[in-house]
Amino acid sequence: MKIILVEDEISCIEDFEVTFQRYIEQHNVAGYKYEIAESLEEALSKLDSSFDAAIIDLKLKDNINGGNEVIDRIKNNFRIPIAVLTGTPNNLDFESAPLMKLFTRDEGYDNALDFLVGIFNTGLTQVFGGSGLLEKALRQVFWKSIPESLEHFTPESPYCGLTHKQLLRFAMSHIIEELESTNSQDPSNIAETYIYPGQEHEKSLAIQYLF
Repeated sequence: MKIILVEDEISCIEDFEVTFQRYIEQHNVAGYKYEIAESLEEALSKLDSSFDAAIIDLKLKDNINGGNEVIDRIKNNFRIPIAVLTGTPNNLDFESAPLMKLFTRDEGYDNALDFLVGIFNTGLTQVFGGSGLLEKALRQVFWKSIPESLEHFTPESPYCGLTHKQLLRFAMSHIIEELESTNSQDPSNIAETYIYPGQEHEKSLAIQYLF
């Protein structure tokens, strides 16, 4: 697990480093690491698909909205959970959500790490992260499956219509095919059942089927 800490105050950075070391020792985990960005500019330049989570302060030096800009960059370009740990919680421009949680300074880094590690342990970032299984599967579709069928997506093809939607369905079908070809014996999760909003009948049938 790799975390980016966006924080400009030296005392807070030192507190995080001590807490992080104690945390991994107490929980006996290996492979956890972090990088620090002390300004908005440094955070924006460091952000890439290698991170699994972010801890962000909102006020970065004299920029009271610096943290919000980092959050906006992450939400528009990456798929990682965010812990906002700040002394100015009222400055947050986004609502807390299951994958982004607000912590005050008094709550400390332990709670933020518990939140992020809990999400990491679900496997979400290993699947949806920039280096995760979904990206690997999409690369496979792009370099292997699409070239074999590219002629069907050209403007001259009689089947060509809403090309973007067709390509999306094509990619999803190949990803599902790849999953099924592994002959996995993993049991299904109830969350895998897609229910149309408001369709109580289908919902009832799905529940009956699963149970």
